[in-house]
Amino acid sequence: VTAAAIHRALNLLGCEISINDVCVFIPAGFSCLACLFTAGLAHEAATKGHKASAFAATVCVMAILPAHLMRSVAGGYDNESIAVTAITSTFYFWVRALRTDGSWPVAFV
Repeated sequence: VTAAAIHRALNLLGCEISINDVCVFIPAGFSCLACLFTAGLAHEAATKGHKASAFAATVCVMAILPAHLMRSVAGGYDNESIAVTAITSTFYFWVRALRTDGSWPVAFV
């Protein structure tokens, strides 16, 4: 379903791409998103003076983590390549919604 939706969206935007190419590049693309969501989670949890270093360290660790690499190789289309991003984004938006009383609408993204 995800690959078909991405395929249709890209074709509507004028980028002619086959469904096979979409399936090949989905793990790599969603892997980048998972790294960013995990780094955002570390940024939210870090203390005031260490937010940038927490973000950078988390991106580096997530990029070389063997368990994450197994699910993010281009061409290895599987439901786990999307699930890791879904889990990390859920945790990020949940923690982000807890920041202040006025930031709860972020949870509905």
